[in-house]
Amino acid sequence: FHSAPYAMIITRLSDGKVLEVNTGFSTISGYSAEEVIGKTMAKEDVWLDGREGDAVLNELTTFGKVQPRRHIFRTRTGRNHHGNYSAELITLDGTQCVISTINDITDHVQAQDEIRLLNEELERRVQERTRELEAFTY
Repeated sequence: FHSAPYAMIITRLSDGKVLEVNTGFSTISGYSAEEVIGKTMAKEDVWLDGREGDAVLNELTTFGKVQPRRHIFRTRTGRNHHGNYSAELITLDGTQCVISTINDITDHVQAQDEIRLLNEELERRVQERTRELEAFTY
């Protein structure tokens, strides 16, 4: 749990109270374990869109797990992080809990965005150059 390279958090299903987080959670979210354990994190504090948190909870209670899906999360400093989120219901000491994982893909998403922008710029230049060549040939 603590050696995982991604964020992990265990919450109680009944009230969302945080029972445990790993180092990856603290690294990605900016929240220390002491700041969140024993507290409930509001959906609006973590999810960029609070409705995503509702949809995840609905899927979790309906199917018992959430298949990996991409979400945008807000860190303690307000920065947005892209992550592949998954969760599953587990039972700890007779209490129904949720174990959630977030694989931070922010750098990957930013690299994809940069490639998309470079491709758009290249396409713009090709079209511009094509117009210049067509005008030259007449």
